[in-house]
Amino acid sequence: MGKLESVVQITGTLDNLSFFTRAGSDKIIVRLKGGPSREKVLTEPNFERTRENASEFAGRVLASQMIRRTISAMSGIFNYNVTVALHKPLRALQLLDTTSPRGQRTVIFSRKPAFLEGLNFNSRASLDSVVRTPIECTLSAEGKAEVFIPELIPDLNLILPEKYPYYRFVVGVGVVPDLVYKDGKYVSAVPGMRLSTQTRHETSWVSVRSRSEATTMSLTHPPVPRSKDCVWILSVGIELGALSEWGDIMPVKRQGAGKILKCLVPDF
Repeated sequence: MGKLESVVQITGTLDNLSFFTRAGSDKIIVRLKGGPSREKVLTEPNFERTRENASEFAGRVLASQMIRRTISAMSGIFNYNVTVALHKPLRALQLLDTTSPRGQRTVIFSRKPAFLEGLNFNSRASLDSVVRTPIECTLSAEGKAEVFIPELIPDLNLILPEKYPYYRFVVGVGVVPDLVYKDGKYVSAVPGMRLSTQTRHETSWVSVRSRSEATTMSLTHPPVPRSKDCVWILSVGIELGALSEWGDIMPVKRQGAGKILKCLVPDF
């Protein structure tokens, strides 16, 4: 695999060459086309391990997408591909299944829910570096959450990473079921539970120059099937805002900070 060093910018295929780019880089990568046919990979015994790896990779892709949707209330803060960052810990979680055959190992979030806690949503600033006083929370087995935002004083315990005039807090709570392998694919371990759901609440916009009083943000997720085979995920973030040309305050994409604050396995 090589890199194209030229004023000519091309992506796609040309004869037996593939030209493509990767996120975070403007370099064009060049790779030879080739390899076994799809039919061989799907049927020949020599590719059994490849099929097993592909099956479990598909499970991790689904798992990472589920988490991504569950924290979608924070999507405006993301400045990197969160789903890709989740693949390594999800593989470690999958390897904890020592009973299922290769290619069918489960993704049991409820086995180690704390691995998600602290996941940062913006690589330029962590929430702890922006809000210097701890943010406390409670989370129940029914999906009821309370987040306690402390009194904030600019430049004392509120250190905003960018010079935008407004900020607000966003809280999201959602649930993901464990994943099991059934009938050739990964499915929810909880009958009747969707692969991911979430609900969101946000504060009003506040001037970055203003001192803000302590506040409690409360939200309750709509009812879901009662089960221990799932994990509730509570996330919190701080969005930055700027005036639009129409005079409305709009969130600035890929700015701010946030993280997964707490994960909980229901104890029914």
